[in-house]
Amino acid sequence: MNKILLTASVAALSAAMQAQEVAAEPLGSAPENETKTEVTEFLYAGPYSVSAPYSVDSIDVKGKAFSPESMLGSLDIGKVWKSGAAVGSLPIGSGDAYELHLAGFILENTLYTEASISAEGLGKHNIYVDGKRLVGGRASLTPASHKVVIEYLTEPEEENGRAAEDAEAKTNVKITVSGEKLAVRTEGGRMYVLEDVLHGTRIGGSSISPDGKYLITSYRTSKTGGSSEQSTKVTEIATGKLLAETRERLEWMPKSSKYYFTRSTVDGKELVARDPATGAEETLAENLPEGRFFFSPTEDYLMYMMREDGPKEREDIYEIIHPDDRQPGWRSRSYLAKYDLASGLMQRLTFGHSNVWGTDISQDGRYVLFSVSSSRLTERPTSLMTIYMLDLQTLEAEELVAADGFINSSVFSPDGTQVLVGGSPEAFGGIGMKVKEGQTPNEYDGQLFLVDIASKEVTALTTDFDPAVTDFEWSKADGNIYFMAEDRDCVHLFRMDGKSHKISLLDVGEELVKGFSLADNAQSLAVYGESAANSERLYCLNTKTLKTSLLRDLHAEQMSEIEFGQVQAWDYVNSRGDTICGRYYLPPHFDASKKYPMIVNYYGGCSPTSRNFEGRYPHHAYAALGYVVYIVEPSGATG
Repeated sequence: MNKILLTASVAALSAAMQAQEVAAEPLGSAPENETKTEVTEFLYAGPYSVSAPYSVDSIDVKGKAFSPESMLGSLDIGKVWKSGAAVGSLPIGSGDAYELHLAGFILENTLYTEASISAEGLGKHNIYVDGKRLVGGRASLTPASHKVVIEYLTEPEEENGRAAEDAEAKTNVKITVSGEKLAVRTEGGRMYVLEDVLHGTRIGGSSISPDGKYLITSYRTSKTGGSSEQSTKVTEIATGKLLAETRERLEWMPKSSKYYFTRSTVDGKELVARDPATGAEETLAENLPEGRFFFSPTEDYLMYMMREDGPKEREDIYEIIHPDDRQPGWRSRSYLAKYDLASGLMQRLTFGHSNVWGTDISQDGRYVLFSVSSSRLTERPTSLMTIYMLDLQTLEAEELVAADGFINSSVFSPDGTQVLVGGSPEAFGGIGMKVKEGQTPNEYDGQLFLVDIASKEVTALTTDFDPAVTDFEWSKADGNIYFMAEDRDCVHLFRMDGKSHKISLLDVGEELVKGFSLADNAQSLAVYGESAANSERLYCLNTKTLKTSLLRDLHAEQMSEIEFGQVQAWDYVNSRGDTICGRYYLPPHFDASKKYPMIVNYYGGCSPTSRNFEGRYPHHAYAALGYVVYIVEPSGATG
């Protein structure tokens, strides 16, 4: 796989179409199974008049006389794709001036192959493949749609004595390509290739401001050659206006709709808030302690999740005090601390040998939800989690959930009287289980549970809901619960009524929701995702009207160039009478009268193979090479 990816990287399509030389490898004689094709249709741009420079001397610094051929390479060869016109034959110049011309066509191959390209009758010329100048007329091609451009120079009649030969020359121009299974064309889209998967800009996360007017969106751009860079943008939702761009991490303050970040100074680190509308800054704290933190809803203190190192391993012995001690950092422990912004006091909140994680703060800022982990090696599950509610006024904690190995995250209800807990069907003694006796439920089948703080009564909310919950938020604006869930091979966004607990599907336009963010003080959310046949797109959803607006389609222009085959669901009933779900991808220009090789992609784990457009197994890229790709979902997978 590494070899394939590396080879594909070398063949990246050059967006700028810069003229670079690529020396052809010594390939020897052409293989016998090569076929020769004459190119009879082109995109043509030109002519572009050029003049020979004024000669101050008869030779240059290298001792060479001026050659008209040196005028080649001075054009933006990408112009032929932007403004070229379709022609059946190539002009050979007006005969009274130097002129440059561009001719382009697409050379497409679905196999790794070599190709020869020749241009007879054009005189002085350069040939470019994917923006790189071809030397030797022969090159190795990775499977892709390759842009071939011929830049050629025509000269004045008095310079080359060509006037009497014009008519004959027009008939002698001949462009040919030779290779195995090569297709030549000038129109239509291009293939989807590994370069499209490896490179480009992707969304890392998006967060909507409390008033619902602004977005913080993080992006990661992967470049040709393997490097990447991060960026964060602040935009106005209504207009799409870019308000700020940085490489720093930005977060929204809970209620003021200002975003905050930390900045290094000569005296340490300071906490800064900025108004997105005006750009005005305010320093909230100086000499800020190191560590990970988040704001309290009241914006008057920070909740820190600190780390302290455990005992170091002796240098003279390899010591494992617990099976998990094989993992780096296991001996370190986390604890909670509160940093008061007014006084600068850092108050430690928890102490002990166990790891502690803060999960939420009540809206009045008084109570903190935190989880404490413990382990046991004698029975399943081997890791347990206990949830506490800590009163910041008294530093007394109340146990809400005791030593449950099947729970994970938890949040307060907006009124602070309940706690929403995520876990697997076996949580809380199995009240969320819905399997036959003797069967073990899928531990990755995410469920939601409601804990009443006063009575400690627990309610299973999603026992009869088949999709598997993956992420959730309790809206402070409308009191409803919003969550993502694996729904077969999709990930959809759902809403649960905060009182009746009725669940409804929210149509946000994508088959695979990858993240969402709720506005605390407005009925709107930001959501981004992709589908089996399109890359990432970013939306805003009005949670009152359920109207969705597209904010950004990251690869709309790129996608418009590409030809894709169809994606279809295809299920079957096996010998045991079970319906096995799946889907297939067809090659572009699929011909039902022909036979195709098929790739079967089967993942036998706990989760389905989702309808990702991109990923480690890019199904569309395989289909572009002429394969039918079939995805079969494992029986018993989540969702």
